[in-house]
Amino acid sequence: MQQKKKHRKICQNKFWQTKRFWTIAILATADVLVFIFPSYLKNVINTEIISLNLGISPAQLSQASAVYGYVSLVVFFFGSIIADKISLKWLTITGLVSFGITGAWYGSVGLTAGGAIIFDVENNIAILNPIGQSNRYTQILIIYVIWAIAKIIFWAPLWKLLSQQGKPEENGILNGIHGSLNGLIGTIFVGLGFIIFTILTPIFVNNNNTSSLAFSLMCYLFCLLIFIDATLLIFFIKEKKSEIISKDFNIKEVGKILKNYKIYLLSLLVMGVYMYQQGLSVLIPFMNSAILISASVTFIGGLLRTYLFRLIFSAPSGKIADKSGKYIKFLVIGCIICSFLMMVIIFLPGFKVGGFANQSAGMKLFIQIIVYSFFLCMGAICWGLVTNRWATIYEIGIDHKQYATSVGLISVIAFSPDAWFWQLNSLFLEKYKVETSIAGVYNYQLAYQYSMILIVAGGIIGVISGFILICRLKK
Repeated sequence: MQQKKKHRKICQNKFWQTKRFWTIAILATADVLVFIFPSYLKNVINTEIISLNLGISPAQLSQASAVYGYVSLVVFFFGSIIADKISLKWLTITGLVSFGITGAWYGSVGLTAGGAIIFDVENNIAILNPIGQSNRYTQILIIYVIWAIAKIIFWAPLWKLLSQQGKPEENGILNGIHGSLNGLIGTIFVGLGFIIFTILTPIFVNNNNTSSLAFSLMCYLFCLLIFIDATLLIFFIKEKKSEIISKDFNIKEVGKILKNYKIYLLSLLVMGVYMYQQGLSVLIPFMNSAILISASVTFIGGLLRTYLFRLIFSAPSGKIADKSGKYIKFLVIGCIICSFLMMVIIFLPGFKVGGFANQSAGMKLFIQIIVYSFFLCMGAICWGLVTNRWATIYEIGIDHKQYATSVGLISVIAFSPDAWFWQLNSLFLEKYKVETSIAGVYNYQLAYQYSMILIVAGGIIGVISGFILICRLKK
């Protein structure tokens, strides 16, 4: 009898573990799909191609990203507040569905106002249709504002819902499984979308037809997946209604944290990490335009660094940092390495637009291999740094009671590049574009190089802040 009970208990535990695994998979899928449109798509596809299919300029797309960052910063704290007041499950679903609806609109923008693309028959190339460009740009700005608000509705509830899937001491395991599944699912979904886009583009863009429908269908696929995942959330995700509302975030705690100078230094260090995490997307069009690496090759690199490297490198880097317990030092070393690699990438092709094309075949291949390899190295390093960035909070003496407040305040500074970096990138794209021999087609090499210099500057500020912290903690 006891053996039967024991066997039944083991089976129940296995069933619970399997159920919990699929619950985390549904939440990880939601995480992947929400950030495909505003963030991850430009990590794998040239932003010049994305903007062309939307019927706007690269500078306008970057400006929309800046607006997304500004709105996110303004409404950042509301996410945690509403997550304590309203059902976590339904907030997550609402945010997810909002991205699905606006994602369908986003995919349709290039089909409106006369269409995004016209075909230059003489040069056999698709170019931007200036007719209706202002109308399409206005639509994109509205969509990005909605995305910023929807992200705040979605983000905090998602992580709190994830934390409910296990005991407090299992939080690290839950985050690890979630991160690994995020990498795997993202690779599959984005890879499938890119294949559809690549296969269909020649069908819809040619001498006889100029439509951005291939891009639209890729976006519609992501939206379909969003609605499927939202349905799974409705029927299969359980929420613990009895959970005690967290009171970690309050005005008194904010006052205490604001007086701690170490928080500001740590914020700048985490910002240095984030400059590389989000800024590496600039290298995709740079590698396409400046050093002529094919779109398919850069897509594979972008896919590796955005998704698969998260699956491969996050857990090992956490173990390495845990052994030493020196998380700040870990971040500083990572930023130093990334800054060196990025500087080599910036200067290797030179600052003469089109100068790479005049190099010998051997030198071209050498530069392409170095730049591409360094890009992948930085992608791997970034996930190692991102995995350990919040562990640094305890290292500066912040207790558990102040942890949530510290994360919130650090995030405002550390993630501010979502606004100002893309604002400056937009200005660079507009000011330093060089028209090619084909009217309406521009080379943005200098703009990308100046943006990368900005990334390095942010990284160096982070390194200096980290060194100061290390010195102060030794005293």
